[in-house]
Amino acid sequence: MGEHILTFQLNGRVDSANSTQVQQEIEAAIAQGGYTGIILDGMQLDYISSAGLRVVLSLKKKYHDLKVINASRDVYDIFEMTGFVNMLDVSRALREISINGLEMIGAGTCGRVYRLDQETIIKVFNPGFNLEKITKEQNSARTAFISGIETAISYDVVKVGDCFGIVYEMIDADSVRNCIVKAPDRLEYFAGVYARFLKKMHSTEFSGEMLPRIKDSWIPSVDFMGKYFDEKEKVMVKNMLNSIPDRDTFIHGDFNLGNLMYSNGKAILIDMADSSIGHPVFDLLGVYLSFVMLPNYMPGEMLHKITGYPGEYNARLWNTFCSEYFGVTDEDGRAAIADEIRPFSAFRVLHASLTVPVFPEKMLKECKEILMKEAGKENERSFSF
Repeated sequence: MGEHILTFQLNGRVDSANSTQVQQEIEAAIAQGGYTGIILDGMQLDYISSAGLRVVLSLKKKYHDLKVINASRDVYDIFEMTGFVNMLDVSRALREISINGLEMIGAGTCGRVYRLDQETIIKVFNPGFNLEKITKEQNSARTAFISGIETAISYDVVKVGDCFGIVYEMIDADSVRNCIVKAPDRLEYFAGVYARFLKKMHSTEFSGEMLPRIKDSWIPSVDFMGKYFDEKEKVMVKNMLNSIPDRDTFIHGDFNLGNLMYSNGKAILIDMADSSIGHPVFDLLGVYLSFVMLPNYMPGEMLHKITGYPGEYNARLWNTFCSEYFGVTDEDGRAAIADEIRPFSAFRVLHASLTVPVFPEKMLKECKEILMKEAGKENERSFSF
């Protein structure tokens, strides 16, 4: 039997003068509707006293999943000071911000970035991004920051019309990608910054309670790839992904040159929506895809449009990355690394093509061949990194 949740609107003040009546109204509404749980909506709540908190506590004992949503800042402070936020889920009402007249300073697949003032920016997500995914990005950024990974500090989740946004500290920096475009003679330097940051990031471990495991989203996604796999092949691909050794390593999920900012010798990571934990290959497959696979299949103009830099840079980027991340400087060593990563990059291409149809048919066909050849192996996967 599914859950049947009552959302009850609290209004004005809930104090000693009306707390008994409020509780009776809630209990009657629950009984009448046959509800199995309750959410208290504090959008119209101005104040709650100790008597009102006792009502909440009484309801919490009966309905363990009780939530309070849309609490104003003043009401939230009361829940926080009394310790209630430690025993039940209390969420604040989102501040509303207008972007009319603001300068747009960047755009990507997830949304647009505007300058709020000299110290803050706002990332406005495209329609369709739900609050849960956006809150996940904010929490991931905070988790990474307190664990020693340089990230932009996130201040608040807000509403922007019908969309959601996150307010971040203003970063006086440019992406590593743009740094390379502006100073191609320093390509090896910035590629080294990029590689060393990822290697340091992959030395940071988290518990499974802090971030989700990347396998938990990748493996089920195979079920939706009927365009490429029959049922037998789906099982083979799942087994291949499942055989990747488990680690508690921090994984960014989209570690490209545009998501690492640089200023005055310091690199800062942004766009944390896909952060998780797992084996480093889940990040390295994206690096190999960008620097090696795409240049092999994409015509120059299309490649430049996707990556944001000239295609002739890729060989230098890959060689420098291998030197800085793997300590490999010879062609045979780079080829061995590529052999380990290539099948998983091939999966990424096929998976991404379901929502971003930019890959040539020849690339998709060969990626499936690469992937199924690896998926047909019975042995446990192991990596040199």
